[in-house]
Amino acid sequence: MSIQPSLQEIFCQRFNGILPPTTNYFVSGGIFPRLFHNLPIRDVDVFALNHDAHKELLSEWFMRENFEYLEAESKVCVYRFRHKETNIHFDVIKNGLEDHEMNPLAFIQRFDFTICRIMAKFTGHYPYPWSVTSEAATSDLTDIATKKLKFSGNLLFGSEKNNTLSRLLKYAKLGFEISDYDYELVTEKIYSFLKRAVERGVIQQAEIGLTRYDEQAAAERVVNSNTIHEVFDEAF
Repeated sequence: MSIQPSLQEIFCQRFNGILPPTTNYFVSGGIFPRLFHNLPIRDVDVFALNHDAHKELLSEWFMRENFEYLEAESKVCVYRFRHKETNIHFDVIKNGLEDHEMNPLAFIQRFDFTICRIMAKFTGHYPYPWSVTSEAATSDLTDIATKKLKFSGNLLFGSEKNNTLSRLLKYAKLGFEISDYDYELVTEKIYSFLKRAVERGVIQQAEIGLTRYDEQAAAERVVNSNTIHEVFDEAF
């Protein structure tokens, strides 16, 4: 049996009256496995559908009395707000960098772990005004229910603190299990990424070791490079 109805009900109960009742954004990411397993919610990723929607959402969020503006990460177009009553952080994110935009499904398909590829969109329907769906693959919901950490084949290098390696460790601490097969897939993808980074001159060949530990350490150093996004796009 699908967990979709339960997840949708939980989402609506938690965020009805908090999230704006508009159709110019969608919510996706690690909030859904946390919601289903009743784990602490630290932040909610709110993705604007386009650049105009991002401006509209920011204008609305800055005016909301029950939210406090915290900071902005201009490089990745993220504006962070804190909900005063729940202390949950809401990241209002532009869907696409610069003049490049993607549709929601294409966007979430690039996430690194399948448990994050769930999407909530406002519909206004009674009794659940937000529709929660697994549009990338129905098995993503099963992975949430069974706490399986499956690699999608896409690496995430958003920042030093938010990348596939740090996220893998985070979910492991929350009780999600990754198979040897998926772990090897992550390692192989990192090594391919590092080879591309060497070709682009981002790091030196000597920085890449032969063990998994060294590969991961080198990958962490690559995260801090100014040309990381160029290398990432070129490699994948």
